[in-house]
Amino acid sequence: MSVLRFTHLDAFKLKLGNVAGLASETLQETLPSMSKLGEMGTKIVEKLAGDVAIMKSEMDRTPSSPLTEAIRLANNACDDTLNEIKRTTRAATQSTVPLKAEAGAVLMHFLEGFWHLNREPIPTQITMTRELLLRYSETPLLEEAAATLGLLEMFTVLQPQNEELNRLYHERLEIQAHTTQSASSMKPVVLEEYNRLCSYILQLLKLSPNDVDLVTLFHKLDIIRKKYSTLMPLPTNMHDVTVTAIPVQMYTGKAVTPIPEARFGETPLTFAKDFSVTYKNNEAPGEAIVILHGKGHYTGITDRRFIIE
Repeated sequence: MSVLRFTHLDAFKLKLGNVAGLASETLQETLPSMSKLGEMGTKIVEKLAGDVAIMKSEMDRTPSSPLTEAIRLANNACDDTLNEIKRTTRAATQSTVPLKAEAGAVLMHFLEGFWHLNREPIPTQITMTRELLLRYSETPLLEEAAATLGLLEMFTVLQPQNEELNRLYHERLEIQAHTTQSASSMKPVVLEEYNRLCSYILQLLKLSPNDVDLVTLFHKLDIIRKKYSTLMPLPTNMHDVTVTAIPVQMYTGKAVTPIPEARFGETPLTFAKDFSVTYKNNEAPGEAIVILHGKGHYTGITDRRFIIE
């Protein structure tokens, strides 16, 4: 009989809920065959069952979000300010007063790339609003147009509103992270016991390759592994990653190499682990480019321009 091998499954890449499902279904199929596992196998199964129970209990705890309402109000405040800027700008483009119409056209052109930012997830909104305000503050022509349309105060107010939204949002993330920390910390423990069980069953099969019950158990557990292998998260293209705007860099006579912050939805990327960087035109004052190359779960490239003064 040929040597049996389990289907390859990098279970550490599975989401927390899928890990719990994988372990639970494995236990369900294994428990009826406990008499075949011996004393050591029984201890492994009992340990795995206990760890899974703890993880599920922690997962069932509903994270409290006392800041949710405050975040909603802060987000609405940002939206109201931006919508007022957009409304006034659009109306100015139709003005019969040439000065106002010209100012409206200038701001309208600038706002086109940010027009629907309030439809994005909150972390993306925060990043895009920061970039909007950075470009606005670096362009005197835009400030002149805003002054003509009476929007200086609106642009001024938007910055603290956006930073307050950012503060509240990340404070809630911290609270939720602490709440779910126990369940997440159980993931490697559960997977260690799960892998021990699979390895132990393979060892038993080497000793008793013709044991029908063990072979049947192996195939049942392998079917479960095949099912969960289809639930592995697909690689994320770097084009779908949000890269934070890079502040103006000062030229010091050497190549300028800022490391940008990147995020996919609410998940921050880690430099060197999730992406590497290369640069273009970063050895002299002017406009430079940093190129982010995806690694591991992230594929492809994306880039971000920055200014060297």
